[in-house]
Amino acid sequence: MYLSYDPNDKQSASDGPSVENFSLLEDDLHYTIRFQNEGNYKATHVVIKDTISSYLNANSIKIFSSSHNVQTQINRNNEVVFRFANIELPPQSENEARNQGFVKFKVSPVGNLPDNTTILNTAYIYFENNSPIVTNITENILVEELPSTAINETLASGLQVEVFPNPYNEKFHLTSNKSRFSYTVYDVRGQMILKNESQNGYADFSIQSTGIYFLVVHDKYESKAIKIVRD
Repeated sequence: MYLSYDPNDKQSASDGPSVENFSLLEDDLHYTIRFQNEGNYKATHVVIKDTISSYLNANSIKIFSSSHNVQTQINRNNEVVFRFANIELPPQSENEARNQGFVKFKVSPVGNLPDNTTILNTAYIYFENNSPIVTNITENILVEELPSTAINETLASGLQVEVFPNPYNEKFHLTSNKSRFSYTVYDVRGQMILKNESQNGYADFSIQSTGIYFLVVHDKYESKAIKIVRD
């Protein structure tokens, strides 16, 4: 797998008012997935696989626009597949203006979510039969009431987080510049598998099953999301 870089990325925003990555519980989320053929040959078929959080209703997905004709399929476990067939996407070296694409869609939260529900997401972009490019993580925190921008700017704590080794097959070591923090690990469907806290600025934790996970670290004012891989 390859690390993502602009424009092979994913962006998220709220359908309503928002402050940074905070939005209201009842508002839809808008996602944009962008892709670009960075290879040496024409890409005839591009497939994007995106596992939607269980806090969102995958059946509510509505596509706003796309760069090319796209077919959408919803599989089990909230996996959404976008298929771009016969789009003849030229490599960047031949035509940079025509070698990019995108899909934009919105999705609704499920009902009765608790305050401060964190929704993380990433997508996998396949060019032909090559290994996927994995996009960045998007983070949206759904709340009953938006925080004050002034309070955020005044009290922001400058949270810094590092987790290593990553990928790893034993224990992950988590450190922060803040002595007190909480951390949560989610699987790709948004299911929480681990939650704990630290009082001394570091923590060790392990994950049983192999795969890609999201680590979210919180202090009083901020949160940081990191993609981790269990080999």
